[in-house]
Amino acid sequence: ANGFGGQPFSLENLRSVRSLADRYHVRIFLDATRIIENAYQIKALENAYRDHPVWKIVREICSNADGLTMSLTKDFPTSIGAVAAFRDKDLYEEAFDFVLAMGDGLAEETRHKIHDALEFAKDDTSYILKRMHLSKRLHEGLASAGFTVVQPAGGHAVLVDLNNLLPQLTRRNFPAESLNHELYFKFGIRGSPHMASERQEEMGMNLFRLAVPILLMEESQIEEVIRHFKSWLQESKGVKPLKRTFIPLGLSGEFRAWYEQAA
Repeated sequence: ANGFGGQPFSLENLRSVRSLADRYHVRIFLDATRIIENAYQIKALENAYRDHPVWKIVREICSNADGLTMSLTKDFPTSIGAVAAFRDKDLYEEAFDFVLAMGDGLAEETRHKIHDALEFAKDDTSYILKRMHLSKRLHEGLASAGFTVVQPAGGHAVLVDLNNLLPQLTRRNFPAESLNHELYFKFGIRGSPHMASERQEEMGMNLFRLAVPILLMEESQIEEVIRHFKSWLQESKGVKPLKRTFIPLGLSGEFRAWYEQAA
């Protein structure tokens, strides 16, 4: 619910996809990493669900799927853990065999940590609402300071378009990485490049992502980030471009690449 701004997927649309998938005997698997946040967005935007408890909306989302994968670190108060769920028992057994063969990699202490996070979220999801509020405040603050941000505000991150902000840097100069380098060393602010959609690419957008952590972030810190961005915009004489010096092998190589400042 953030790549194109703050729009969640709607339950009406999910039910339509479910109907189409059933017609062609296709399974639906959800990337449910931010399912609680999405449920809160549905609760806020769809009149039919205004009075529904958030976990009831989550269950309805899941009822339209054959399974899901979920990182627990985004919508649950834990720094580790993930879930894979299957409606089909045979598919579950196949996946379970794979886990046994590869090893689940979780120590007993970690399993307890995951259990506690799931139990906590079952009774209290106010921390999700807090992050959504902080994300909206960051979005408003950067927009009012003159930064071009993807609309509408999302529930966990703000996307800044660098196309007009750093016109002197082409994609070969890695503008998002270069800005991230400067912000981190000047202010301790760490963002990341963000993949643009095909439509956003056509519009020439070059996105920089600022994600709000699920815990341990207060509004005073968000205000401090906004102040630093404002001061940088007023005082900046440009960003020194980076050059990429090494890309590790594997699917994650792009995310773990090494850079240094260009001469």
